[in-house]
Amino acid sequence: MAAAAAAIGPIGASYLAAYGPAQANNLAATLLVGDVHQAIGAATEAANASFAAADEL
Repeated sequence: MAAAAAAIGPIGASYLAAYGPAQANNLAATLLVGDVHQAIGAATEAANASFAAADEL
């Protein structure tokens, strides 16, 4: 571990320390955007079905 710390230096160490949480936040945000897109798609499908049903009357 000491050899790795010496190889990356003090700037690299702080970068690597922040990298994991940043990636976790990025993944969480990406999944949230996916959930929003899925909800929009479901609402669009429901609206489409209701319009089609109303047009058949």
